Amino acid sequence: MGRVVLDGSISDADLRLAIYRQVLSEEELAAAVDDADRIMRPLDDDYFDLLADRYSHLRQFAPSLLSAFNFRSSEIDQELVQAIDLVRRLNTTGRRKVPEDAPISFVPARWRSYVIDDEGRIDRRFYELCVLWELRAALRAGDVWVEGSRRYADPETYLIARSEWPEKRGEACRLIGAPEDGAERLQERQVELESILARLDRGFPQNDYVRLVGDDLTVAASPRRRSARKC
Repeated sequence: MGRVVLDGSISDADLRLAIYRQVLSEEELAAAVDDADRIMRPLDDDYFDLLADRYSHLRQFAPSLLSAFNFRSSEIDQELVQAIDLVRRLNTTGRRKVPEDAPISFVPARWRSYVIDDEGRIDRRFYELCVLWELRAALRAGDVWVEGSRRYADPETYLIARSEWPEKRGEACRLIGAPEDGAERLQERQVELESILARLDRGFPQNDYVRLVGDDLTVAASPRRRSARKC
């Protein structure tokens, strides 16, 4: 269709007729437009409604998953763990309605319009989906861990025990070449950061691959990267 539109030998008056004859019929074009309207989504869309279409599939294993493991977290993610416990109770009792006092501080902004409707009611389906979504991210980040798990263990278990740290602090700092005084280390890092920023400022005007467009910083691909991409 694009070639027909760009063909200068076809007059505007004959353009529609040429499209219908050479490319597709008027009915086919109308159907294609309807399909495009149906599947077109906003640029900031998160596809959570499509995830909800798989809710019944997730329900086949999610209750068993949540009941089989004990999840723990640091203080900052306590509400997520509380939400997991709530979903467990709802699954056990068979209740569908989420209590009005259910924890929701863990719900990120992009989930809010799905989880909470205009009247302030909590949607059970999206609430559970959000819990599972955030649990997945928290496990990967180490913010939530699983009792008895080796892969998703408490991050504290990878560190020197708190009770042993005072005794081993000096030796550990010597091994990594860092001062024992945290304030001194922060000062060192501040000086290093200022040095790097100064070097960046000096080289910025001569850099052909970096430029400011309004308030946006644009970084172009280097010739080496462009040639590698072509290969």
